[in-house]
Amino acid sequence: MEQGRQSMTIRSLDALALFYRIRIEDILIRAKALRGDPL
Repeated sequence: MEQGRQSMTIRSLDALALFYRIRIEDILIRAKALRGDPL
């Protein structure tokens, strides 16, 4: 995933959100912003 060869699954996103105690939506919003996509 880090090297762009594989996409994140919903399970991976859920695990990441639980680990960092943030909402999945916050991860997705940040990812869009980093890509330069409009929010």
